[in-house]
Amino acid sequence: MSSAVTTTFLPQFTASGLISGLDTGSMVTELTSLAQQPITQMQKQESAIKTQISAEASLSSQLSALSSLSRSLSTAGIVSSSAQSSSSAFSATATAGASQGRYSIQVEQLADAANDRSQSFASASAPVSGGTLDLSVNGKTFTVTITDGMQLGDVAKAINASGLRLSASVLATGTAAYLSVTALDTGFDPSKTAATALQMTETTTGTAGQSLTMANITPAQNARFTLDKLEFTRQSNSITDAIKGVTLNLSAQSTAPEPLVVTTDPTGSQQNLQGFVDAYNALITSLQAQITPAAGADSSGLLAGNSAVRGLQQVLQAITSSTTGATGSIRSLADIGLKTDFTTGTLSIDQTAFQNALSDNAQGMKDLFSTASTGVDAQVQAVVKRYTDPIDGVFTNDTQGMNDTTSQMDDTIANLQLSVDSYHDRLAQSFATMESIISSLKTSASFLTQAFNALNPTPSK
Repeated sequence: MSSAVTTTFLPQFTASGLISGLDTGSMVTELTSLAQQPITQMQKQESAIKTQISAEASLSSQLSALSSLSRSLSTAGIVSSSAQSSSSAFSATATAGASQGRYSIQVEQLADAANDRSQSFASASAPVSGGTLDLSVNGKTFTVTITDGMQLGDVAKAINASGLRLSASVLATGTAAYLSVTALDTGFDPSKTAATALQMTETTTGTAGQSLTMANITPAQNARFTLDKLEFTRQSNSITDAIKGVTLNLSAQSTAPEPLVVTTDPTGSQQNLQGFVDAYNALITSLQAQITPAAGADSSGLLAGNSAVRGLQQVLQAITSSTTGATGSIRSLADIGLKTDFTTGTLSIDQTAFQNALSDNAQGMKDLFSTASTGVDAQVQAVVKRYTDPIDGVFTNDTQGMNDTTSQMDDTIANLQLSVDSYHDRLAQSFATMESIISSLKTSASFLTQAFNALNPTPSK
């Protein structure tokens, strides 16, 4: 008696370990993770190097800030001045290095800008007769072409587009409109006449509308004042070259001379030096953080092992403690009241010592920074150049070297990643093949079992 044989084929495996019972997915993941470790380690190293590059960039920026403040103290000086006057005809401001003293000032005439105005028009949209308008402002010229019937407002726009130092606008009274043209600068060249400040010559060729017929309303006028009974004439009401370091702002005529007192400003002077101190302290604090990391902190991205950074700290501290080539009672920063905190390396100002030095030798304070070759500023600039020079600066070369290293690491990581990805794919394929073989074996075993059972049926009871 024969019996039908039924063959059952198991489905192709679709999930890791479904046939074998092994978690092949986890095995592939863990083996790939092990292969990935060199890449992960290199990425950490690269991240640390990039952090160091950023740290050097920050230090370079702080060096530049110190350089700027030091140069300012060298050129303008530490000593700040104040200008005091009760006059309602003028005001004054003083900068570091201003000539101190008591001055007498009388404002005789204010500077004024030239202004020309057209005849009246019905409105801003009223037509203007065609032609040309030749403009001249302090010797610079431009010709505006007026199309016949051009609106008054458009003529103003054309004048403003000339590029000359003037401003044109339409003034509307409610019953009429006028083209008003004003020079942007007050006064005129004293070697020339007031008329040269603003000249407008109209040539009318059109028939639509009416001509501008410009007329001078306000002639250009120079400022006139006396300073200690000396006559001064300037084109502007803001005077910067009469008293060294002092700006005079004239605002009204005065009937009699009035006093102006320029003196040393102790508070402002100390603030000038404080700016240098703050920049120095910020840099020293950053260096200290790089060289001596906090206990337990991750130091992989720090510059603790960088000899150039330690060298920078040492040379900066040498500047603050050494004497300069300046002569007299002030030869070091300590002589003007700067003290060093030997724990942090930062500076502070002893106010009493600073004020005493300011009273005794204000010029010596400036010389301390400005003395050629050996002054504080000369030393600071030499250090800044050594470290930040764009061609061969220490940080420049160091950063370039680190950038080259990270670039090489990127290439290495990319190649390693390709290898790991390939390894992952091979593992996955190998396990898939294994599962397929096991599936086939199980199918064959099932077929043989069914065939055997068909040939050897179990006796009925």
